[in-house]
Amino acid sequence: DFTGHGLNAAIAGPLVSSLFYIQMQENTTAPNILELINNELFHKLPSQCFLAATYIDWDKTAQNVTIWNFGMPSTVIYNREDLVGQSDSISVALGIVECCEHKITPVAFPFSEGNKLYSYTDGIYEVANNEGEYFGENALQPILQKLSSDQIDLSLLQERVEEFADRNPIQDDVTLIELSYD
Repeated sequence: DFTGHGLNAAIAGPLVSSLFYIQMQENTTAPNILELINNELFHKLPSQCFLAATYIDWDKTAQNVTIWNFGMPSTVIYNREDLVGQSDSISVALGIVECCEHKITPVAFPFSEGNKLYSYTDGIYEVANNEGEYFGENALQPILQKLSSDQIDLSLLQERVEEFADRNPIQDDVTLIELSYD
């Protein structure tokens, strides 16, 4: 989730994507990939352009997920309806400061059958209605809880957000990822 809109984000997105995929092909470790992306953004982009990001490494054999959160909303893990893990942002967004590998701190959680992980951009809870009120995390979390227990379909979240916005244009990107261990 790059800051701002327009040219900076349009240029930086392909840069990050290219770096990521090249490093994945070379089997580079996650901390090294993240350090490379951070340093490229720090040195090549204007200071007001940075990347809030969540990097998730799922090791299905070990039944865990390792999460690096750089300025994003919390990533949450549910087992049916129970919240069993939450990764808050403990690092600044990528590209703000030069960093070294030791400053990139992940959090690991067990992730086994029946678990669902949700990671999302701030655009989802910053949707505003006609009164200028925000959808908010307090409205989002109960919906994620219901999603995790398969009580509702993912499309219902989109409907709720659009209904709340009441035809107001959504000002920011809205991204939600569901990782499900079935």
